[in-house]
Amino acid sequence: MIRLTDMKVISYAEEHIVTTDEIADEVLKYARDLGRTKTADTIDIPALYQDGHVGQVHLLIGPSSQITVLESDQDSADIDGQQFIAELQRRSAAMRSQRAAVVGDEQYEAYDPDEPSDAA
Repeated sequence: MIRLTDMKVISYAEEHIVTTDEIADEVLKYARDLGRTKTADTIDIPALYQDGHVGQVHLLIGPSSQITVLESDQDSADIDGQQFIAELQRRSAAMRSQRAAVVGDEQYEAYDPDEPSDAA
């Protein structure tokens, strides 16, 4: 496990989830990406519970999620979030790459579906 010193609190639906800065920041980025695509997802956030053990918090996030992240004075904890962060980054990248691609004929290689058509 990696020793992470800075902690943050994710507040969601009147619950407070204590985790690392890196994890909290990635949750916000992923929630933003979900909002942009008008989709929802469930994630398991590595978190520090009040009794001191590290576990996961199962959370549904989507376009209407109201998430805040606050600084925490919580002592640092050993929370391994590398796999969690990598998974959220993979999911975000998959959402961004869901654009159609045209392949094949040379005349279509420069085709951009977002550009206005000259054939009007």
